[in-house]
Amino acid sequence: MSVPTATLTLPPPAKARRLPVPRMVWVILAGLGLLLLLPTAGLLPSLFTSSENWSALVPRLFTAYLKDTIILTIGTGLLALLFGVPTAWLTSTCRFPGSRLFSWALVLPLALPGYLAVYGYHDLLSHASGLIVWMRAHWGTSAASVVEENLRYVILTGILGSVLYPYVYLTTRASFRRQASSLIEASRLLGHSPASTFRRIALPLARPAIAGGTALALMEVLNDYGAVRFFNLKTLTTGIFRYGYDLDDKAAAVRLSLMLLGLVVVLLAVEKSARGRARFNEGASHRPLSPWALRGLKAWTASGICAVPLVLGFLLPGGRILHLAWLGAEGGLPRGFYPALGHTLLLSGGTAALIAVFALLLAYAVRLQQGMLGRLAGRAALAGYGMPGAVVALAVTLGLIRFSQTFGLGLLSGTFTGLILAYMVRFLAVSYQPLESGLQRVCGSLDDASRTLGIGPWRTLRRINLPLLRGPLLAAMLLTFIDLLKELPITLLLRPHNFSTLATRAWDLQEQSQLPEACVPAVIIIGLGALGSLWLHHSMERK
Repeated sequence: MSVPTATLTLPPPAKARRLPVPRMVWVILAGLGLLLLLPTAGLLPSLFTSSENWSALVPRLFTAYLKDTIILTIGTGLLALLFGVPTAWLTSTCRFPGSRLFSWALVLPLALPGYLAVYGYHDLLSHASGLIVWMRAHWGTSAASVVEENLRYVILTGILGSVLYPYVYLTTRASFRRQASSLIEASRLLGHSPASTFRRIALPLARPAIAGGTALALMEVLNDYGAVRFFNLKTLTTGIFRYGYDLDDKAAAVRLSLMLLGLVVVLLAVEKSARGRARFNEGASHRPLSPWALRGLKAWTASGICAVPLVLGFLLPGGRILHLAWLGAEGGLPRGFYPALGHTLLLSGGTAALIAVFALLLAYAVRLQQGMLGRLAGRAALAGYGMPGAVVALAVTLGLIRFSQTFGLGLLSGTFTGLILAYMVRFLAVSYQPLESGLQRVCGSLDDASRTLGIGPWRTLRRINLPLLRGPLLAAMLLTFIDLLKELPITLLLRPHNFSTLATRAWDLQEQSQLPEACVPAVIIIGLGALGSLWLHHSMERK
């Protein structure tokens, strides 16, 4: 007699249900879209309007504006590479007199924006006049004119390269320090010298970092207005100022802006092509590398290589500016100093906090929205930093004019609304990157665990993530504050009437031929920028 057996039929496994995306995510992403749509809405319609000066501008476009822009960009990039890469290698892998001091002191030129660094070198052209007179007497007028015309490019390229090389230095040094120590030590055991190891192993591995740092430095060159105006050169940025605001020909300025954006796109494409598809495995060994101990002539040569960019990029211009500021403050602080200081702290501090909070919400929204929309939003948040300040200011001005006309509002350009909006477009990436990295590194899978327990996204952000993100949030606010402190083109173009910051006050005094008085607010900018640069280096070293 057979015993019937019961069979247990299991139900098919249920498909994993995707949790709905909270409504706040769509609100934040929509806010980002409107933020980035306004500049586009300002630029593109004006492209097709008639221009009174365009026909006269076209012949000068290629002989002056594009020529000066390309010369400064290429020259500064080469000098930044020459200063940044060798110093990064020496301070990260070798021991020589002053190596520890140079490892952090080499970031100090970041505190000197180009429009302030030229104050420290303002008398170079006057000192060179004797050379021009001698050449005119011995070589002829034509040769002396050629030298005099090109001398401005040489001096300004040297100044910009000396203050912008830390972008290359920081990214390249971080790459050298992340490389597996076993590779370098294996090269050492095989008898290779530091120079041979640098050329054959470290430099190819650091190529993506070098390309990225160089691209950052060159974008700062394209953004510069004060330094090129000081040396009376004609770049696309100065053309935007001239035609967009001095001559009130917005159509010509928009076309120059799009050309400048085209150069930025070409620059980023070249940077990506230089990296190629390289994905380097930095190794599992995070043991610190035992540095080479250099001795004798090699040690002092390494010290000299590191000392040259530090002297040219910070000590020499900084000391000269400090001396001029002492002379300018002998009879009292310059007129308008205290209002400019208060405006700077209030505007830069408040805007930095606003940008950091928005960047935190955006980074959290992108983290919750894992699809294509989230990836596009993350990339869009970084796009504004690649736009030069003059382009952002012009785009926001035109966008606000059209917005005011469409909805019958008062004119919003030339108000704090336009100024803060332009700041957010330009510097959102500065806050977004450390906060996005903090969410990935610090919070880990806590979001998923919190949602599994039924806790909503707002409570998760407020009670779990926010306490863990105090460090990245402070870093985002500080980095954004330092960038806002030094910003000149946007503030010059969009500030309300009779409103000055330290940067614009220094610029106005210099334009009035009061250079010693202009160096007084410049010293405050440099001091705060130096503290921010050292903190940035310290945080990167800890990581």
